Amino acid sequence: MTRMPLRSSGLVLSVLLAACGSQQTLAPSPSKPDASRGSPATAATAAPDKASNLHTACERKDARACFDLAVLMEEDSGAPKDEARVRALYKKACDGGDLRGCIKLHTDACDRGEALGCAALAEMAESGKGVSKDPNRALELYIKACDGGHLSSCTKGLTLIDGAGVEKNDARAAALYGKACDGGSLASCTVVGNLYADGRGVAKDEARAAALYEKACDGGNLGGCTSLGNLYADGRGVAKDEARAVALYEKACDAGDSFGCNYLGNMVSNGRGVAKDVVRAMALYEKACDAGNPFGCHLLGFGYKLGYGVAKNEARALVLLATACEGHVVASCYDLGILAEDLLRRGLSNKDEGHRLAKLGFDEACKLGDKKGCEKSSQFKP
Repeated sequence: MTRMPLRSSGLVLSVLLAACGSQQTLAPSPSKPDASRGSPATAATAAPDKASNLHTACERKDARACFDLAVLMEEDSGAPKDEARVRALYKKACDGGDLRGCIKLHTDACDRGEALGCAALAEMAESGKGVSKDPNRALELYIKACDGGHLSSCTKGLTLIDGAGVEKNDARAAALYGKACDGGSLASCTVVGNLYADGRGVAKDEARAAALYEKACDGGNLGGCTSLGNLYADGRGVAKDEARAVALYEKACDAGDSFGCNYLGNMVSNGRGVAKDVVRAMALYEKACDAGNPFGCHLLGFGYKLGYGVAKNEARALVLLATACEGHVVASCYDLGILAEDLLRRGLSNKDEGHRLAKLGFDEACKLGDKKGCEKSSQFKP
């Protein structure tokens, strides 16, 4: 079935982005103190002047000072912990541009199970902002955020799964699409329905697929209508009902889904669930082809080649088959070669153009894995 960075500032960061689901944390290192500030081991109680100086600098909006003061307070074993004050200082450092503060703040939040913290860390890992760019780590964090109810993280995780640099994992995709569907993404309902229909990443369950397609279709997702129509047409996961399939295809096609037009054309061409009407079928294929669907171009080209539902027009058929071949419809590539070769044999085409089209069709069919295309390509003598 039917296919969305900021660089780190000059800060010295010694952080590694760890899995949000593990016990590891993103632990930024504080600024290295100079000799005048004393040793960090003395902490705030042993170096009140240092804490005071950092406090003063932080109040003057020195983000690095805010971060260092927060670290000092956390490391001070001789004073009661003021976690709210420490978090406020990390936030002030983050807001002031010290990415170490952002990392610490979001890491702590994520470790507490706060989805927004995991989502923020995921965005940093995806973009490489303040940490090493790591799409796989970003995906793990997006998944945790998604599990925590942050729906936009579900979508962002799916974008990573569908992109480069992340290992493909149908089970992980199914979980994310399921969350997104539950959150109201109708397109995600259709996609997770496809996974259930095919048994990819989940146990095959066509009845479950039908329910997901119906939810998507009722909400206005045209792909859901077309996919549900396929199940009714074949009786998979639902009782076979060709008339119901036709109605679903019509709904999708009328609203602009080219696959709905293709499948409706097939039903009309064969008189399944509706009166047979080959002229109407060709008109439906033409609508699909005009919308950019290569399968519609293939079926319309086949009609012009044979004079089925339209007046026979082999020149028009060549154009349509070539268009479908460009869309990687292997049957169109092979048929293009056969028709071009036949027109040459009958002296009905320009010799150079006929040779070019025949060779192109067979070559492309071969590239797409068609053994007959490979045989014809090797035997073809221009």
